[in-house]
Amino acid sequence: IRVGTSFTSGMLALQPFLTLSVFHEFASNVITDVRPGPIGFLDYSGTTINTSRVGTFGHVGLGIAGTIIDTGWLGYARFDYRAGDNIEGWSVNAGLRYQFAPERAAGGLKDSGAAPAVAAYDWTGFYLGAFVGSVKGVVEWEDVTGQTQPKFAGYHFGGQLGYNLQLGRIVVGVEADGGFTNAEGGRACPSPNGNAFFFLCWTEMDNLAFVTGRIGYAWERAFL
Repeated sequence: IRVGTSFTSGMLALQPFLTLSVFHEFASNVITDVRPGPIGFLDYSGTTINTSRVGTFGHVGLGIAGTIIDTGWLGYARFDYRAGDNIEGWSVNAGLRYQFAPERAAGGLKDSGAAPAVAAYDWTGFYLGAFVGSVKGVVEWEDVTGQTQPKFAGYHFGGQLGYNLQLGRIVVGVEADGGFTNAEGGRACPSPNGNAFFFLCWTEMDNLAFVTGRIGYAWERAFL
């Protein structure tokens, strides 16, 4: 459920809002069977670990979005709180964006009655930006003793630079993305006879980059 309103104050158009949500994870608990066999005088064979998931939790969000009238500047800020039997946390995030060549509304006519002209949108030009996200993956290890597939995950942040060229309705371009990551992870190495129980097959990443070509069909601000 989301409720809010909009109003103007001077040069600002503001929209405060409140969101209320309930989430439920339908997956069952995580069941882990530990089967390393005897280690010295200890024997963990047959041990089962039952781990609960997130389950059901509530989410409350309070925020405000706004724009500076007759400019391309837009921004927002919001606070979120989540609570349930197996989760509790809060977050604060905000963003600021500039929209190039903003389209103006056709209202507010001059005495002459002529509406301001709105130029057709053109995708041609350079652009740059920044990103932050996550990396997840899996690597396959294989040797004479067998194989295993360590999973890895971590944060990923960096920047991008690109150029588009519009030819009629057709747009072609190229983009380069590069960033750093702390993604890592591992699992027990393959061990048919149990001798490698204490060895870990580990994988990690330091950076990730792409160069991507682009071709598509443009209809004003829509690009397929």
